[in-house]
Amino acid sequence: MPEPGLVSAIVVNFRTENYLHECLASIRDQTYEKIELILIDNASPGFRVEEYAEFTPDRLISNQCNRGFAAANNQGIRAASGEFVLLLNADAWIPSDFISRAVQEFAAGERIGMVVPQLRRWQDRETVESTGHILRRDFTAAHRDHLVPVAEATKLAGPVFGGTAACVLYRGEMLEDLRFRDQYFDESFFAYFEDVDLDLRANLAGWQAWYQPELVAFHLGGGSGERTRWQLRLIAEKNRYLGLMKSLTFADMAPNLHHLLAYELYHFVRTLATPYLFLAIGSFLRHLPAAASWRRHILGRRRLPPQGLRQFLVPRFRGRRRRLSQGYMALELGRQGASGSSPAASVIVLNYNGYADTVRCLRALQRQVFGGFEVIIVDNGSASGEAARLKRDFPNVRVVLAGKNLGFAGGVNLGAEKARGEYLILLNNDAEPEPEFLRDLVNALEQDQGDAGCGVLLAESEEPTNDALNILGYNIKGAMGGRTVTFYPSGGATILRSSSVQKLGGQIFDPVYFIYHEDVSLGFRIRLAGGDVLKIPSARARHKGGATISRLHRGFVRYFQQRNRILNLLTFYSGRTLWKLAPFLILDWVVSHLRSLLSPKELTAVLRTDIFFLTHLRFLIGRRFYYARLRRECPLASARRLPVEDGELTRFFSARLLPQSGMLNHVVRWYLRTVRLPVCEDFSGNAL
Repeated sequence: MPEPGLVSAIVVNFRTENYLHECLASIRDQTYEKIELILIDNASPGFRVEEYAEFTPDRLISNQCNRGFAAANNQGIRAASGEFVLLLNADAWIPSDFISRAVQEFAAGERIGMVVPQLRRWQDRETVESTGHILRRDFTAAHRDHLVPVAEATKLAGPVFGGTAACVLYRGEMLEDLRFRDQYFDESFFAYFEDVDLDLRANLAGWQAWYQPELVAFHLGGGSGERTRWQLRLIAEKNRYLGLMKSLTFADMAPNLHHLLAYELYHFVRTLATPYLFLAIGSFLRHLPAAASWRRHILGRRRLPPQGLRQFLVPRFRGRRRRLSQGYMALELGRQGASGSSPAASVIVLNYNGYADTVRCLRALQRQVFGGFEVIIVDNGSASGEAARLKRDFPNVRVVLAGKNLGFAGGVNLGAEKARGEYLILLNNDAEPEPEFLRDLVNALEQDQGDAGCGVLLAESEEPTNDALNILGYNIKGAMGGRTVTFYPSGGATILRSSSVQKLGGQIFDPVYFIYHEDVSLGFRIRLAGGDVLKIPSARARHKGGATISRLHRGFVRYFQQRNRILNLLTFYSGRTLWKLAPFLILDWVVSHLRSLLSPKELTAVLRTDIFFLTHLRFLIGRRFYYARLRRECPLASARRLPVEDGELTRFFSARLLPQSGMLNHVVRWYLRTVRLPVCEDFSGNAL
């Protein structure tokens, strides 16, 4: 059993005696008390153990030959007794508070397996060597922020693909989870890319690396290299292909196969100029049987799906500033423009007793390839101090306290009051957006000049469908088919133009809705005002679904679902349309009341709905007059136009009262044609 809180610091020496004193001294000077020092000598010719007696290593391992970094670090990890393992190159050193601060970072999440510092050059302390590893779309690895000034390096703490073994703190539990036989690092790698290989395996197993820019270490680089350049290139060549073969499947590579093939073609042509690199093929084939065994082990323990891996991949070619600002995890939540101007977009996320879901959502936002945005978390009266934890763990996020549960509608409105962006983006806290999510939302509104846009929420166990409401406000799965249009912007993944919200009265949602159908109400308001809502299928987010609603009483939820659906119909349909739909409205009322007799909670919700409308007739009449004026004025229309007719609304709705096809649906379709109410089934393609 590892000793809780103990940090095992492992240093491997090979021809680094010129720097080893500073390295060991920096470990012994730590303010953190529970440290064991493990020193491994890889048969370095200049090493004399008595010269380092003052540092009193807790364990000294002397090898008879140079076993390479992978095998030597494995020796150290096997000898370690600590809960955490620090790897520090012998030509690197750390400030005195490094370990105490690094250990605290593991509190950010139980699946954080490694803490990555900002690694600066020993010789030039204003130049960054690495802020973690990135993985490109052609599956080559690189250092993020390599050789950029400190002032331009990533400044936000958050997840990263991995970290260089020159200085990294591992959770011992993760290392044990990744161990195959007696190896943590694959000893076939000898040196170079063995840490990238471990990063990839860690991510596939569901672990995360956490970057903290306030943790700073210094590294010389190349201090132990005795091999010639051609030897290094041969090792690196062999290791890259071993790593790909061991860990990746065709499903991982297929979406980026063109990037991979383009790189391999370029690499092959380049290798023709240095033909000795073809010798790496022999070394690769020699290690292939062991790699096949590793592969079975890795894939057997894999937890990350192929689409999850794609979120880490970044393009190879981009300008230097673009690389810094848009590389994986290089974005700051809440980042301002260079002149301190307002962000382009404000992302509003509600939290209600859902800390774990919100943290996953925020980490996904940290992976966005879009630059200027701020994140506003509205805490809707959560218990257990969740707001304080979010402020502590994500200092660059603005946390707004509602004081009580305002519902989804009220919480979003509160967040919008604090927003400064030209665009307002609403995202469920149990959604994890893909890296291009924000970029695709903003680009769509920039190019189309729409008032709102709707992304795609992908359920964890379902294929995405293009749904539509029917004429009574019920959701009909797949009713829109392959169309790229939608009636309303789903509140779980939507973008709004701030100027359009102001023209609608300044509030995104009507707070009377509390939860459910508030986004449908917004769709009615936008359409009545002459505006447009876009469907943006490329903006995708994985959605857990029901995370917050599951914490609410079912009768409470069913009341708002039933009441708000009917409220939309009675508020926004004209009197003429309500008269045309009266047979179906009456049928729906009768069926819902009969069905409610089977469930006390359902009956309570239906009766509460009846009482609401009977006691709020004046309220309902006032709403109808208000939105009739909105219909006449059309403040979102680009040019003066006639008032919006109901047919321009119902063409987005389905005639299907039942999800499956049947005689009733055919009758409804015939009736609507007779009374001249168009529905989406009357149109082909995007002709709506």
